[in-house]
Amino acid sequence: MIRRPRVRAGLLLLLTIAFGAGAFTARTFADDKDHKSEHKHDRGTGPGHIHAPVPPDYAAQVAPAHIWTDRAVLARGEAIHDTKCAVCHGRQGGGDGPAAAGLIMKPVSFRDTAMVAEMTPAYWFWRVSEGGAVEPYKSNGSAMPAYKTDLSVEDRWAVIAFQHSLSGHVGAHGPSEHPEMQMHGTRPHPEFRGVSFGGPWVTRDHRWQPRGPWKYTVMRELPQLYREFNGIDFGHAHLAETLLKTQDERRVERARVDVVDFIFSSPPVPPDEEQVAPTFNRLTWEVAKTFDWAHIFHRSLYDLFASDNVMDKEAAYRKLLADYLEKPEAITPHRLDHHVALWSFAESKSFRDRFGKFNTQIWAYHWLQAAIYDVQLLGDLKRQQELMPKVIAFYHGYLRRPPVEWQFMPMMPEAAPNFARRFPEAATIFDNLHMLHDNFDDILARPDLFPTLDAKRTAILKILPIYLHRAHGASDRYADFHEGPGGHGGMSMMEMGPRPPSVHEVLAGTAPASDQPQPQPKAPHGDHK
Repeated sequence: MIRRPRVRAGLLLLLTIAFGAGAFTARTFADDKDHKSEHKHDRGTGPGHIHAPVPPDYAAQVAPAHIWTDRAVLARGEAIHDTKCAVCHGRQGGGDGPAAAGLIMKPVSFRDTAMVAEMTPAYWFWRVSEGGAVEPYKSNGSAMPAYKTDLSVEDRWAVIAFQHSLSGHVGAHGPSEHPEMQMHGTRPHPEFRGVSFGGPWVTRDHRWQPRGPWKYTVMRELPQLYREFNGIDFGHAHLAETLLKTQDERRVERARVDVVDFIFSSPPVPPDEEQVAPTFNRLTWEVAKTFDWAHIFHRSLYDLFASDNVMDKEAAYRKLLADYLEKPEAITPHRLDHHVALWSFAESKSFRDRFGKFNTQIWAYHWLQAAIYDVQLLGDLKRQQELMPKVIAFYHGYLRRPPVEWQFMPMMPEAAPNFARRFPEAATIFDNLHMLHDNFDDILARPDLFPTLDAKRTAILKILPIYLHRAHGASDRYADFHEGPGGHGGMSMMEMGPRPPSVHEVLAGTAPASDQPQPQPKAPHGDHK
């Protein structure tokens, strides 16, 4: 049983900021610097070596199929490389040519097989064609010449084919030649598809809710719920910063208990997540903005459905939805394939499997965030005030004993079926948001795959565009990540484990006790998993 802490919420937050996050930020950057000095790779480590999105006028470029093994083409490419490229990249492509030492942005090494496997033919052709005259390479000091007017299309493909051979690969530039592209049977991280981001290591801007007569209703009229949300905001931020600092199971578990203590302290104000998790917010400020806007949309809808001052809530919902979707960081209302495509990367399920209690504690947050909506649809503010304590008490049972039997996150249609039917766009946005949290935590939980801060940032920014509204539509760049026609699939009932109850079962008293082990589902006939 968790004891209610005696410290006040504000003091606990200040102590966390002063002695937890602040001290560990400096060490995180120092550790990353030391790691780079101890594990030197052929490729450069500067931010310019992040593989930026290929612009539309180059994205359709396709390499002639024969170039990778055609001896005449390779010989032509070698001659061009010796004349044009070796002075910086080196005769053997190691990034160690005679001019390399004086360059701000160091040349890449074509002997780095992992880097070569990441470069699509279209990306490679774009880089040879435009050189360092394009962003983000220009801003990072690239001195690479543009060869689009100096070399014909055929010659550019020839030098690319030769440089590809320097990595030790002898076949075509594709998954059959590069096992890295297959990620050992799991889905590789997607290529960028036209969504670009700014430079790394910046501070995010602060946002606030849209105006309306509903604003601050939860804070004023449902204060217990408001304080629960404040605790959840702290929990997500503290987890991210903890995983950037340590993978030690005891320390991560300590961080989990600290979050529970903070939630039970009933924090009266939302924490400043940028102070709670400064490294995370500077490392991937694009993700921080995405989380910020989605959480603001969440809070705006809770205020709207709690308010008795708005008669036409459907119209107000449409206004808030449109306002949200105008943001470049808005998450798509297209339902994505959570069970398969978005959970089939090399790191997928790592956080769940390594830190099960913390993982399902977060899923419990998501259950509450969903369940509240169906409570709000049951009546006016007075009715909500009557019902909310029972739902929050049930949620507290999950905090006391995280439901580790769950193998997949709660979904909006499960916890809040009425809201999911009436407001499918918001329900989908929030399911997608919660899956993005899972993807993000999985990357942070795998330092073996992503050992440096730059590697983590690169992996995260390959995942993020899948979720953004601007990446979907008539020219959908991520259609292969959409949910199939038959709805969610790909996981059997046994694989998913026990499923959370709807809030209606909780209110009716028919849901299994939240602080007890959840019953395992029975395998359907023919399922022997």
